[in-house]
Amino acid sequence: MIDRMATQTPTRADIEHEPTKILMSHLLADAKDVAVGHLVRMQGEITDELENLKAYTLSVAVAVGVVTVGAVLAGHTLALGLAALGPPPWVSYAIAAVLLIGAGAVIVKRLPRTMQDADLVPEETFANMKEDLRQLGQAVHH
Repeated sequence: MIDRMATQTPTRADIEHEPTKILMSHLLADAKDVAVGHLVRMQGEITDELENLKAYTLSVAVAVGVVTVGAVLAGHTLALGLAALGPPPWVSYAIAAVLLIGAGAVIVKRLPRTMQDADLVPEETFANMKEDLRQLGQAVHH
């Protein structure tokens, strides 16, 4: 089979004299090439999305670890500071725990509800596929 993509684009007269069987085989070959191209692009885009998600997850894990250590130290500091004011240590630790849990709840409530770049949907590939289908539809109707 001749690779039509490597040769010049056939004219309308060339196509009109081709048997339907050959035209259909060219059409199916072209459709297969387009589909394979989109699948390869989709695979690449999903791989990039996974890398971004992996980096994001690693960053969040490190941040959570650092914040956890900081929160424990802040809690001890707050509790010991309150204990220095006079109440028993257990009361100071209880007050510090309630204050820090309240602050954590406020922070969690203010977190964004969506993660725009942390999905695995290859939007760019789908947009390209849609454009290719539109162009194909226009070419068929001409």
